[in-house]
Order: sequence, then C-alpha cells, then structure tokens
Amino acid sequence: MATTHWKIITAAMADDPILLRNSVIAKFGHFFQTQDLAAILQMEPGWTYCYYDVIDPGPLPRVIVFRPPRGEPRFGTVRVVNGDQTSVLWDVFSEPDLSARSIYMGYFPPACVCHLKDVDTKLVTFPGIQ
Repeated sequence: MATTHWKIITAAMADDPILLRNSVIAKFGHFFQTQDLAAILQMEPGWTYCYYDVIDPGPLPRVIVFRPPRGEPRFGTVRVVNGDQTSVLWDVFSEPDLSARSIYMGYFPPACVCHLKDVDTKLVTFPGIQ
C-alpha cells in the first residue's frame, strides 16, 4: 500500500497537540483546501482501545493516531475503505517488516470508512473546515 496516507510518528508527537498539528500539516496538509489547519485541529485527549470498531463516513476529513494496545507488542489493523466499500484506500497491520511498537497517524477522507481492530486510537478532527 502507498504510504501517502499514513506515517510513523513519535510518542511525543502523539501526546502533544502542537507537535501533532505540525506533523499533520506537514504530511497531510495538501489534502485540505485551507491553509489554516493550525487554528482548527481538535484531538481526543486520551487513548481509546478498540477491540473492533468502525468509524463511518462523515462530513469532514479526519486523521487517526494509532498504536498497539497498552502492554501488547502488536496491534490488529487499521483499514480505510472507500465509501462505496469496494476498494481499500490504505491499511496498516502488524507485520514483521513494520515496527509493531510504533505509533502511526493516518489520513482518511470524509467519504471513507475506517475499520479498527485491536488497537489504541486517538481521533483528530477539523471542525472549522466547511
């Protein structure tokens, strides 16, 4: 899968809204039609464990920050599927060639569905974008 929609980040970035915002702008800013992402990013304050969850399409683009569950060396998968449910935009799952202990962030467009399995997450939203 192409890595244009996700990247590995540091723990410091995942926990600091300013560092995360800067990383989101640097990696995914070209997906947005506004240059003022700095003022409108909102991040969940803590990690949420997802045994299995689906984030439905929404009106705005989102970024998901994810890592293995606390105390686990691996996570299941994070998969973003086009809204028509016929093709995978991107997915990341623990494989030997990926660092399962890493923290990742990934962009998913408004029309896409995000499937989460056995993973800790933080959702980043952009409520000021119309």
